[in-house]
Amino acid sequence: MAICDFASFLGIDMSSFRLQLPWALSTVPYAIFMIVIGSKMRNCKLLEFSSPRQLLVIVLISALIVALLSHFWMLDMFLNRILPIFPQTIAALVGTYMVFSLSKLIDKAKVKNPIIAFIPRILQIVGKETFIVVAFSQLIIRMINEYFILNSIIKYLVLVVILCLLGVVKNKIVKLLCIVQTK
Repeated sequence: MAICDFASFLGIDMSSFRLQLPWALSTVPYAIFMIVIGSKMRNCKLLEFSSPRQLLVIVLISALIVALLSHFWMLDMFLNRILPIFPQTIAALVGTYMVFSLSKLIDKAKVKNPIIAFIPRILQIVGKETFIVVAFSQLIIRMINEYFILNSIIKYLVLVVILCLLGVVKNKIVKLLCIVQTK
């Protein structure tokens, strides 16, 4: 019952700010393609043999490529904006590779700072919840933008925390449903 109440208030609140839930079925094949490619990239052993210096260069070049492509074309599955598909896909794949490289860099650099050393674990948690990221990240960012004035770094840190929490909630619900089904 509480979920229904929350959903009702969320719908009313979203409509008053002209926010919509436009996840269109037309983006599903592309989203699935990106999820499959991301899982295949995860198994790529290319980064295993890279030194921390090489990984840093990969991260910096990847960030530059993503920034340039994102400046001209914005991939937004939330609003069904996936065209032009070629540069959008390149940006998404390079961005994925950049995240993998950053995680490997932090891991190989043996960072002593516990907060920085925890970043790969956070990225891993978010990475395992790809469907939640695809489904909710733009909605969450739009709601943050509607209610708060935050700088970009803080905004995306809040996004990651919320996505992690949504992942935990989803996993608990799945676990609960599995327990109920086995009884």
